[in-house]
Amino acid sequence: MINGTFKIEKVWKLIAQILFYSTTILLILSAIGYQYSYKQILHDMQGGIIWGIQTSFITSYLLVYILSSVINKTLKTITKKEFILLVTVLLFYFSILSTFSINTWNYFGWAFTCYCFGAFLKMYGNDYKIYKQKYPNVLFAVGCLLLIWVSMIMFDYSPIPKLKGKWSFLMSDANKLPVFLMAVFIFVFFKNLKVRHNKIINTVAASCFGVLLIHTNSDTMRQWLWKDFLHNTDRFTSSYLWLHMLLSCIGIYIACTIIDICRIKFLEKPIFNLIGNKKAKESGN
Repeated sequence: MINGTFKIEKVWKLIAQILFYSTTILLILSAIGYQYSYKQILHDMQGGIIWGIQTSFITSYLLVYILSSVINKTLKTITKKEFILLVTVLLFYFSILSTFSINTWNYFGWAFTCYCFGAFLKMYGNDYKIYKQKYPNVLFAVGCLLLIWVSMIMFDYSPIPKLKGKWSFLMSDANKLPVFLMAVFIFVFFKNLKVRHNKIINTVAASCFGVLLIHTNSDTMRQWLWKDFLHNTDRFTSSYLWLHMLLSCIGIYIACTIIDICRIKFLEKPIFNLIGNKKAKESGN
């Protein structure tokens, strides 16, 4: 987005998508017997856009996009050294401190940090040799993954009671340093792949946000999906837990993608095309 153009139509599309899923899922779950308090109804129907602003990735994503034109102008006026200083301070506060010391997690702050880091890669990434390579980055990503796994095992079997199980603090969130670095290495690896234009990839990619909105819609949705429908806790001691996990994730992703593709085709495109045609006629008159 550092070289992108802010479009108000995208904001309305995002808000419409959020409200559609939050309202539809609330109505469906209510119809099949799930109980909501008045406070839950108010929160879930607006998709956390307002009341969930402190704990919502969706709201943070939306706010950063709305501010993108202002952020872009600012980032393009500073020097490379100033940009490095900005990104270093942000990562130190939101990632390094949060990994090894105190919890500094904040949805909007982390969204802004990732935006700035992505902008830096776009503007100055080619100045660094590793940014233009594929395989070293995938090896580094695998290394980060192994570090996370080894750390989990070490903390789980630690003879020191205070350290037992503490890996979750070091490795569990998106801003933890090994997780962040792994994400960056994976991103750079795929950026350097030479992939031709592919309609299937683009269609699936367009529904990624929809997948997120559906399966993480609310605590009630999580209750229905993971506990009551998939019975995850019942299979915790099963020898086939790994297979259940794999098939559940693949199945959810496919189902949610199909749902969102249908929403785009039968609701979003017709409605926004109608609005666009109406505006074109009014401007023509």
